[in-house]
Amino acid sequence: FSPKLLLLITNLISALLAVLTPLAAYYGGWQLLCAIRVGQGLCQGFILPLIYILASKWAPLTERNRFVGLAMNGAPLGITLAMPLCGLLAQSSGGWPSVFYVSASLGLAWSLLWAWIGADSPAVHTTITHEEKEFIENSLANTISNKIYKTPWKQIITSIPFWALIATHLGNGWSFSILITQTPSFINSVLNFDIGANGFISALPYLSMWIFGFPACWLADYLQKNNVSNNLVRKLWTTISLCGRGLALILLGYIGYNTIAAIITLTVAVTASAFMFSGFHIN
Repeated sequence: FSPKLLLLITNLISALLAVLTPLAAYYGGWQLLCAIRVGQGLCQGFILPLIYILASKWAPLTERNRFVGLAMNGAPLGITLAMPLCGLLAQSSGGWPSVFYVSASLGLAWSLLWAWIGADSPAVHTTITHEEKEFIENSLANTISNKIYKTPWKQIITSIPFWALIATHLGNGWSFSILITQTPSFINSVLNFDIGANGFISALPYLSMWIFGFPACWLADYLQKNNVSNNLVRKLWTTISLCGRGLALILLGYIGYNTIAAIITLTVAVTASAFMFSGFHIN
């Protein structure tokens, strides 16, 4: 299958469902709204696997942390821009439905851009230079095989590292979802900021995560180039990400109503997440 085409189709469907969200809320009740959100989740579930597939075809091994980190780092940048924008849109004459219409428009714009410049691999890219194409393909020559292997399901299911990775993803998904969904509520109900200020303050931790994401990925590549094992880098970056986030969230419960300390602690919790891109994520 074509990862470019699959990413394009799922993103277009997700954008269409975003347009339908306000209508579902008005006329379909919570049942239809939940169905639409489930549909969006199914579509967006393709994103991470497709990024990894594209990375395997585009990124030399010595640059893979930076490649994946750059792609994944779009998420905190998107959150940074979306939170204040959504707050302003919700306060505008268009009300909360405008949040979904603007989001859908941006999704459509991205889809058009991706359809124009995206490519499954250097071999089929139309504007890549010969030198760059040759460099990428030569660097990946020993990592790509056309042989079709039978999936070893028994070995996978009984693999301790496999279950450790699942547990890591579950812990990350739960804690990061808590941060995304509950930070605005915390800032509003505990720190007493209105919806406009809330959006800007909620975005600050993700701006910090976006900034620190680049040096974190670069440092991972640097360590691997200097004979630090890939296994050690993955484990260390995962530990910093999850333990740093967890400790900051525990501390947040004891800070109380100290606004500055609470915002700093939230920022630390989210910024620690930047290390996950070169940790368990890239596995």
